Amino acid sequence: STTPVQLTKEQLEKYAGDYLLSGNALKIYLKENILMAKISGQQDYELVPVSESSFNVKGVSGFSVQFQTDNKGNIIECIINQPGGNVIAKRVSK
Repeated sequence: STTPVQLTKEQLEKYAGDYLLSGNALKIYLKENILMAKISGQQDYELVPVSESSFNVKGVSGFSVQFQTDNKGNIIECIINQPGGNVIAKRVSK
């Protein structure tokens, strides 16, 4: 589904943190009530929730982010779906 859904600030906050994407730092952070992604050396991207754990990248066609949890519900990584295939960014800190 690509219809945006409303998530609470608490739901969004659990995804915030530092991730490692192919050796590059990927920072996920909250700006007011919007989840943002920052890759070093690039602009900040807005993540638009389409489910509780899936987000489309605003303004970038074909890109989406899916957060993965362990069996305790902790966020361990995010999968970035892109036209050329999927890449995994491991979470390194909250």
